[in-house]
Amino acid sequence: MKRTVLTPKELLFVLAICFTIFISAFAIGWNYGYQGIVPSFSKVSDDANLIRSFNLVRDYFDGSIDIGRLVASLNDPNSYYVSKTEYEKLKAADAGQAVGIGVGYTLKENKPVIIEVFPDSPAFLAGIQAGDTIVGVDNKIMSELSNEIEVLNTIKGNVGEQSVFAIEGTDKKRRTVVIKRSSFEIPTFAYKIIDQNAAYLKVYQFSPTLPEDFKSIHQNLLSDKPERLIVDLRNNLGGDTQAAIFFVDQFIKQGILLRETWKNSTAQDISYASEEAPFPDMPIFVLVNGETSSAAEVVTAAMKDNTRGIIVGSSTFGKGTSGNFFELSDGSAIHLKIGKWFTPNDVWIDGSGITPDISVEDDAESEQDEVLTAALLAMGK
Repeated sequence: MKRTVLTPKELLFVLAICFTIFISAFAIGWNYGYQGIVPSFSKVSDDANLIRSFNLVRDYFDGSIDIGRLVASLNDPNSYYVSKTEYEKLKAADAGQAVGIGVGYTLKENKPVIIEVFPDSPAFLAGIQAGDTIVGVDNKIMSELSNEIEVLNTIKGNVGEQSVFAIEGTDKKRRTVVIKRSSFEIPTFAYKIIDQNAAYLKVYQFSPTLPEDFKSIHQNLLSDKPERLIVDLRNNLGGDTQAAIFFVDQFIKQGILLRETWKNSTAQDISYASEEAPFPDMPIFVLVNGETSSAAEVVTAAMKDNTRGIIVGSSTFGKGTSGNFFELSDGSAIHLKIGKWFTPNDVWIDGSGITPDISVEDDAESEQDEVLTAALLAMGK
């Protein structure tokens, strides 16, 4: 007959093995979670366990907690941590003030390709153009930097700092440019009258100041009385959703402008036109490309689905999520994805973008603006 009772010595041995297994599993789980990799045995199944897990770590973990890596463990590109300094710069940019060289860029093979050069910025004055690639800054090679934040900080720098930028043009020829960083103003709009009595309106960003900034555009449209309007949203990376709704509400008198859903909610929040549109009948052509994103896509979708504007260019970026910054006690902040948005026709564009009515590709090596030219030709039909 086999024994069913362990001796004290055997019991201690078994407990030691169990303790070793537990500590090993905890260490492995913590190590993987700390790196943003969540193995199946460490997933939190419900909100109660999530809250308890955080409380346990806060109260008993003997070590420092990296908030940046904690947020990064969500494995969501739209959820991230920014330092106090970075957050202050972002708030200043929202208010139209920024520090750096004055470019918008997209990363290709970890190298920043310029998609926008802001007027009167240091980059503009140095002759940087859309299509240029920043290959290096001083002794740093851009493709060897470890992440997007390092790329951003290397380019942006601080007021008064001067650097040598290695630039590759669209012709693949390289040149060096010395740029001294400064503060500069990010415009909301650029407006002018162009061919065929058409007004051209470039929208750089959808900032919280857009409703106030639009007052001058309103007056220009009333005084110039253009027959048509071209709205250029190319390279517009988005911004404030409410600013986008305000903008499109100036041109659409009736209909749905936007649909949104939030965590744990099955019902949609629907934004309707206010019926106060001051320019409900002016023909509109909207210019887009692969860098037209987020709030700029909200405007594009509202124009297209309400048959209010003709979309010209190439398919948009495809960002169908909503996010928000939450400031922390030390002035830093975390940005979290908090919901999804859908077009008026109830389509989620995330990852697919919006297909234009007239497909035209910009030729980066050509001095001609093919998309604008196609819109002007379409106006004559």
